[in-house]
Amino acid sequence: MSDVLWRRMMLNWKVNPDRVEAMLETARAAGLLPEHIDTGHAYLRESQRLFAKGNEVAAGWAARAAWERANFLRAGADEKRQIRAGRKSVDKGDKANADKSRVADAKRAKWQKLADAQWQKNPTLSAIGVAQRIAKKGESVNTIRQRIVKNS
Repeated sequence: MSDVLWRRMMLNWKVNPDRVEAMLETARAAGLLPEHIDTGHAYLRESQRLFAKGNEVAAGWAARAAWERANFLRAGADEKRQIRAGRKSVDKGDKANADKSRVADAKRAKWQKLADAQWQKNPTLSAIGVAQRIAKKGESVNTIRQRIVKNS
């Protein structure tokens, strides 16, 4: 009977003991430090002990401390999960960017080779003149001009 009364009193303190337990287990599953999780459980046990002794105010404060600890640890577990997810997405992004870089580097090398050939035929051409001659349909003359270098 006292457990039912204790749970009712917890509602007045805006503490749901089942939710506190669930948040602490989420933190445990995320691999957070067990001593922090055990402290949350200890606050709940202390709240029950104080309530059994008749000190409802102290029991409420202990339960509230358990709630705050569990909420803090749940946020830590969420952050840890997001960090792990971020590392995975960064790794995939690095691989994708490396592939794009290889394609772009090959394209720039091809443009430079064509530009060098144009400048050997006509050394007085400007970079824009060479870019206009080597640009294929759909390629930006300005981009090619920025990427080629005249080796005098």
